[in-house]
Amino acid sequence: IYSMSPGYGPMSGGNEVVVHGQSLDFSLGMGNVLCLFGSVKTMVTSLSATKMTCIAPPQNHGTVSFGIISKHPNMVLQKYHDNNLLTYIYLPPILMSTISPTFGSTIGGTLLSIHVENHPQLPYVENLYCVFGSKTTSIAQVESSDRAMVSCLTPPSDKSGVNSVVSVGLAQDQKPTLLTSADAQFQYTAKPEIKSIFPRRGPINGGTIVTLQGNFEYTDKKSVHCKIGNQTSPALFLSNEEVKCITPGKKHIMREIQAIRITGSNTSPLEGSFTLLFRGAVSDPISASASDDEMREKLSSLPGMDDISVTTDSALVDAYLVQSFLVTFLGLVYEDQPLISVDDAGIIGDNTSIFVERIQPLCCDVSLSLNGVDYHSAENGEPLIFVYDEKFLVASITPSHGSLNGGTDVNLMVSGIEQHNSGPMCVFGGDEVEGQWVEEGLVSCSTPASLWEIGVTVGIRVGDVRSESMATYLFHPDPVITSVFPKSLPSFSSENQHSVLDSFQ
Repeated sequence: IYSMSPGYGPMSGGNEVVVHGQSLDFSLGMGNVLCLFGSVKTMVTSLSATKMTCIAPPQNHGTVSFGIISKHPNMVLQKYHDNNLLTYIYLPPILMSTISPTFGSTIGGTLLSIHVENHPQLPYVENLYCVFGSKTTSIAQVESSDRAMVSCLTPPSDKSGVNSVVSVGLAQDQKPTLLTSADAQFQYTAKPEIKSIFPRRGPINGGTIVTLQGNFEYTDKKSVHCKIGNQTSPALFLSNEEVKCITPGKKHIMREIQAIRITGSNTSPLEGSFTLLFRGAVSDPISASASDDEMREKLSSLPGMDDISVTTDSALVDAYLVQSFLVTFLGLVYEDQPLISVDDAGIIGDNTSIFVERIQPLCCDVSLSLNGVDYHSAENGEPLIFVYDEKFLVASITPSHGSLNGGTDVNLMVSGIEQHNSGPMCVFGGDEVEGQWVEEGLVSCSTPASLWEIGVTVGIRVGDVRSESMATYLFHPDPVITSVFPKSLPSFSSENQHSVLDSFQ
């Protein structure tokens, strides 16, 4: 005997044990050979010269000797070829205490965490699999250092529709013998579908309330989260069609990735030079065959670009030589963040071309999780992007409407400017009123009067600097009381009047 596998199994038995060796069919037929687990004999289920199988019987927890009994000749083989004893370990059930999350998308791929008891048995178990109903397609990984947690990915649902429920267990070697006896269940739900977000930009210090609209289902309100880029934030589930998120603050200016590609007219090396333009500044001439270091040096002279990294590549594409520069740099992430532009007048050769493209989208992709684990982006394949804006910007006004007569106290959320010694002026369309700083990023003022029922853009002016704005304020007429009914009420004593008034508090 050279090997036996597995050398362990559940106390309930049922494991198939495979023995590999040499001349295992010496007794001329399966009917003349038995497997011996301790003192319990079992029949051989298959036999050849190099391999035999049998099924482990049920026994109590512990280690027992293993052997092969032959009738012809009459002998018991209980050692490996190197004289080491053959043993088999009976393991108690590995009990699952909890699984998390308890629900996920029908497309599968949910990272499931399984907390187990009797976890000291796990070191004995090789090829551990998660079982979902009748499926054993997910390999399990022992995660925690104390071996108290196992993780695996859920398979796609094999049932039509959503809200189907399957049992969850652990198995070994993809065999149906369960190593767990807990009654854990996982529910398949519909994949969240995000169709739109609003607003799509906000201040870099966070706090913007973003509304996600689409098709959503959930089973646990506490587990609903949004992710803006790589940062998560709690979400408020309003309905199966609407979820609201609050953007977290973005502490760092974002990284831009842009590619500059020069296509030559033939396979000969590109010649000449070009210049780059960024935010109105022009670089020194750059050779068409510039190295990484040369390109980085030229770009470093342009304002608004920091921590620059450049990689170059040359390739033949349809017999044309294409020289590519992949440029990454730190810059403020605006929706109108300019691309590096190119003046290619110095490139030598006919039919040459040079262009620039943005490689990664502006920060940040918005995604939603209903179970706190799986995050889903827009359904149409195009990411929905929220832009952190560090411009001098009025992001919102509260309240957003008030009387034509003015005098409504409002608060303006402002980004892109520090609290200034000079008082801010609030701009309502063409009218200005004095405002005051409440705190960093917040200005208060009282609305002016308006002659018309109209919506106006609201901005801020500090000295000669004027903000951009995403905020609109609506002037509307005051309510007018045209009649009262009834016109009289029974008289009340002073004590009764107080009692009635108290009931309205």
